[in-house]
Amino acid sequence: MKTLRYFFVVTIFTSFLSCTTDEKEQKKADALDKNYTDCEVFVKEYNEWVIHYVDLSKLCQAKPENQELQAKKHEMSAEMPQWGLRRRSMVNCAADESFNKKCDEITTRLTEAMETYNF
Repeated sequence: MKTLRYFFVVTIFTSFLSCTTDEKEQKKADALDKNYTDCEVFVKEYNEWVIHYVDLSKLCQAKPENQELQAKKHEMSAEMPQWGLRRRSMVNCAADESFNKKCDEITTRLTEAMETYNF
């Protein structure tokens, strides 16, 4: 009888430990998913911002007399350093080679557009 009781106690304790471990693993996985999602969101938003900025800059060149466009471009130009700061603050994404590659490609497109269109 004592052996049977011991067996049940060990079984219950082991089950409890495995649940706790599973929960910890799930929390880690959830955190990684959240970080991954944050990285993806940043890349998407940065890409959209660059596309919008390049398009706006081209419009400003085509219509230099349009003060509203010029003001909007000035506002967006002021936002540019924030993207770099935001990227550097995403330490969880920094180890992701894909994240860095995508960000570098977007930055290269922006730099090339600025050089090509002189803006």
